[in-house]
Amino acid sequence: MTAGMAHSPAAVKTQSGNMSSSQEHNSSGPLIRRFRGSTVLLFLALLGIGISLYLDFHRTGTINQYQVDSSFCSWNETFDCDSVAASPYSQLFGVSFASLGALFYFILLGLAVLPTASSSMTERRYWNVILVLTVVALIPSAYLLLVSAFVLKKYCALCLSLDVLNLVLLGLALTHSRRARAESGQRITNAMFEGLGVIGVFAAAPSRPTEPYRIISLLSATALIFLFFALQLLPSFFVERIFRVEEERESQELMVDKSVEEWENGRFRALPLDLESNLTERDFARGPADATVEVVAYSDFECPFCKKFAASIEELLKHHRFRFIFKNFPLDQSCNSMIDKKFHEFACAAAKSVRCAGQQSVELFWKAHDGIFAAELVSEDLLKALPKEIGADTTQFESCMAGDEASAKIVSDVAEGERLQLQGTPAVFVDGKQIRYPTAEVLDAILTRAVEKGLP
Repeated sequence: MTAGMAHSPAAVKTQSGNMSSSQEHNSSGPLIRRFRGSTVLLFLALLGIGISLYLDFHRTGTINQYQVDSSFCSWNETFDCDSVAASPYSQLFGVSFASLGALFYFILLGLAVLPTASSSMTERRYWNVILVLTVVALIPSAYLLLVSAFVLKKYCALCLSLDVLNLVLLGLALTHSRRARAESGQRITNAMFEGLGVIGVFAAAPSRPTEPYRIISLLSATALIFLFFALQLLPSFFVERIFRVEEERESQELMVDKSVEEWENGRFRALPLDLESNLTERDFARGPADATVEVVAYSDFECPFCKKFAASIEELLKHHRFRFIFKNFPLDQSCNSMIDKKFHEFACAAAKSVRCAGQQSVELFWKAHDGIFAAELVSEDLLKALPKEIGADTTQFESCMAGDEASAKIVSDVAEGERLQLQGTPAVFVDGKQIRYPTAEVLDAILTRAVEKGLP
């Protein structure tokens, strides 16, 4: 055997290693290129989704006349997104082009996040599918551009940005498809047919799909159908609620302005206030004694609106200088002759409990007041536990509850409410003038106005 024909084991091992290294390099090359391309595709798809969803929401707001001001992309008569969105050409058979565009970019997003090492689709098929999709997407882009130029004679700047985005996507798909086709000698027409075949049979699946890929394809189709209908319903759902919130805010602002005006022009009522008598007969007050503004509230401890009002008063006292005076007007037939049927069962008992706490000290009055309003439910058990909870003398408290002194003051407050013809609780007066809607926002505005004017 000649020396030229001899092969040592080491030489064979070296040749084998070189071949293996070459195969790994050849197989990893397409995956690296596909990863880089899919990263760019991912960014472009996300950009397209963002713009398309905005256009869809904008169109929904425009055609439903929710939008009052011009949008940020309506610059002049030529570039007017609002007019384009409101035109009948912004939809196809009742489906907005913007939602179709969003669906297209969601499909690209799905392709962009496919595992790069997946053997389910070669690099060539991957980019041929994207090439077909981008070519299809350019058809409505061209149609809308022609409509804008020759029919509407107006352009949507964001729509034009999507046209540019689609051209960039086409360039990306052509570049990677051409590189992949060069290795197999495939022509562009065959590439298009191959892309159509993959889309038509099994998206992202091999030519002979196995059962798992059939399941994946079915789930993908279901997800796309769901996404399509979601894109039709969600814009109306969210836009309606966004503008409804805006309308409610504007309505609330109008109510505040109207309430302030009504209060300024309202009738003055002389309210009997006793802030100097003993703890049994007096009215209890919070806030600076020398404040120039007085807020008087006739309230009910079982009234949910009174509960909210009590919380707002506590907050308003932190920001405004006023004197708050509390009076009882329980909507309970056991101490209010204006109530002819069972309503707030424990309202009178709660009012008496607070008055009895107040007979011991001003501090205990407000502890009882705050404790009952803070409770989720006013009940007999709550009222029984109240004296211990606030640290009151239970013997003195029980003696007061058995007597009539506290009840007399409550009946007196109710009589005042009857004379004032109160229709509900809380009945709130600022400097002798009643507020029709005593919300925190209204009261805040009136207190601000009262202080500004130096009333009374």
